[in-house]
Amino acid sequence: MASGLYNMTIPINTPTPALQPQAPDPYAGSVAAAKQMYPRLAHLPIALTSGTGAGESETYEPGDNTNPVKGHWNIQLRSSRSKAMNGEMLRDTVASESLHGLYATDPQYQAATKAFVASMTPQQLKSARHAYDNEAKIFGQAPSDSFEKWLPRVQAQEYIRGHLFQNVNPGWAGPKGEGGYTPQQEKQLKALKDYLMGK
Repeated sequence: MASGLYNMTIPINTPTPALQPQAPDPYAGSVAAAKQMYPRLAHLPIALTSGTGAGESETYEPGDNTNPVKGHWNIQLRSSRSKAMNGEMLRDTVASESLHGLYATDPQYQAATKAFVASMTPQQLKSARHAYDNEAKIFGQAPSDSFEKWLPRVQAQEYIRGHLFQNVNPGWAGPKGEGGYTPQQEKQLKALKDYLMGK
């Protein structure tokens, strides 16, 4: 029996590796601030991340196969300028980019967008068509939608946020601005800003 003792396997207690705490999300505060300032965005699952690519920033839809944060409207900061933003500028960048999510989910915002599209001038429509035709050069692929479907979903959002968030989209508003907004559109967009703010 004694010899059997030498054949026993004596378990050795090995320490369990300590779980590494996750680093806090550096952009969580900006997302929360945008939802507080603009309550109409509160229902949207929004992520703010940093990446590379064309443009100042890019918004991925929740179901996009290339989205690094699945299930969220992922706003990816791309340029050095956008990555250097903080405070109010970063908060309004989140809100500005989140208009894509609002258009996809909010019937009242969809109706306001379509009313804006119906008011677009020939020059605005010409500029929008130029942007549509240039998407392939900028992003490496042509839009999958027809111009008529693409216009309210994409370019109309550029016009809307160019007026609503002038601090992060300079050059759109004003007498010589790229937007070329009519007095009627100015009123429409003021009402839309109030709607975003829950007024």
